[in-house]
Amino acid sequence: MSYRLLLLGEGDPRLDRELARQLWDMTEDDGLVDTVFYDGNVASAEDFAERALSGEAAVYAGFAEGRARPAAYAWLTHPEGGAVRVHFCFFRWSLRARLAEPLARFFLAFLLSARTPDGEPRFHAVYGLLPESNRAALAFGKRLGFRPSGYLPCGARHARDGRVEGLVLTHLTPKELHHG
Repeated sequence: MSYRLLLLGEGDPRLDRELARQLWDMTEDDGLVDTVFYDGNVASAEDFAERALSGEAAVYAGFAEGRARPAAYAWLTHPEGGAVRVHFCFFRWSLRARLAEPLARFFLAFLLSARTPDGEPRFHAVYGLLPESNRAALAFGKRLGFRPSGYLPCGARHARDGRVEGLVLTHLTPKELHHG
């Protein structure tokens, strides 16, 4: 199966806003808002569209071959040196269709093979910060090759209930992606 990625903010602004709205609606419909945006920094379709289209984050919608409906989205934040933070949201239908892992690998390979205009790697590593209670996401990352790098006690505050817990820092390099 093949996959395609669409970077929001590079096409027709009206269509990008419609796609951002669709991604938000699907996140809500799947009951994923409190998990994906646990910190409450994105609380509405308007917040999501603004961040997706402002350049504050690079948001990619992921599609499986022959499917018009997005299977997932990923967004990049906090570039630092040769590393960037990656966030994923896979819709429930894509999980049932077993598309999440191959689509994530496709996206990560795309990121880790991207080059600067000088031909240098754009990113040498991607990293994630996940609440320690999100065992499913941590296990998913491990299957993709992400390795634990650290732990930040009390680093996550859940907006819904005020609960505070630790954040697990994980990273992935091209070596781990291909040999993980």
